[in-house]
Amino acid sequence: MRRTFKQMSVLAVAGLLGALTVPGTAAASADLASAAGTCSSPDGVVSAHPDGWQLYMACEQGLAYVQSCPSGLDFNPYGQYCDWPASAGTPPTGAVVQAGPAVLSLLPLQVKGLSAKATYGGATFFGTARFTTAAGDLLCEANTDASGVARCDSAPGLTAPVNSLLQGYQATFTATEPTILPRTGTGTVNAL
Repeated sequence: MRRTFKQMSVLAVAGLLGALTVPGTAAASADLASAAGTCSSPDGVVSAHPDGWQLYMACEQGLAYVQSCPSGLDFNPYGQYCDWPASAGTPPTGAVVQAGPAVLSLLPLQVKGLSAKATYGGATFFGTARFTTAAGDLLCEANTDASGVARCDSAPGLTAPVNSLLQGYQATFTATEPTILPRTGTGTVNAL
């Protein structure tokens, strides 16, 4: 397999530290045994896997292979290698997105009072919250205020079915700190 200068540099550092694993190397814990789908990226390109911090996707000859990091390490999407969780940008265990209750107004159809706050051990993360229906339809987006809470109302005239809106909402929080990956919490929507 052909390696880029960046990959070779990471290999050298990993060898010195003995703690990092570069995807696609013999030190990775999974072999390229079965493809999980196709990819259009060039060979050797890796990306985070949506199903977990310990997983990543490696692209080889147009096929995407799911790989896993060794025990105790998470995939670092910025450096594209397996790394200690604190360095990989993995949200710390116990990081929570608290989504508050919202209210559904029927005329016009609108969800009001969407709110979210992300915390860990009493510390507040600042950033942007993307509020969506349980089905994934965008309701609104908001930046956190000085207290660390993101708040917004959906636009009036929603076209989603009322019973779908009453299933609640998701608040996906993206921190301004680039090493903290997005986290999601759920909130309730009550009829007015």
